[in-house]
Amino acid sequence: MVLTLGYIVVASLSFAALGLSPLELFGFPVLVTLWTAYFWMFTATSIRSFSAVPRSPGRVAAIIAGCAVVALAALAASVVIGLFIIAARS
Repeated sequence: MVLTLGYIVVASLSFAALGLSPLELFGFPVLVTLWTAYFWMFTATSIRSFSAVPRSPGRVAAIIAGCAVVALAALAASVVIGLFIIAARS
C-alpha cells in the first residue's frame, strides 16, 4: 500500500512538473519508466509476501494478474492527478 501511494505521489508530481516545463514531451515517457520500475518492485514484493517457497505456478500467475490490475489503476490515477495539477497551474 505504501509503495503504491508513494508511486502515485512521485509519478503525478514528476508528470506535472515535466508537463509544465519546456521538457513537456518527456512527461509521459518518464511516467511510464517510473511505472515499469514500480510494477516490477510491486510484483516481486507481492510474490514474496503471498506465496510460500515451493511456489505454485497458478498462484504466482494470479498474483501477477492482480498486481497488473492494481498497477494499471495506479498509472491511471497518476496521469489523472498530474493532469489536474497541470490544469490548476495553466
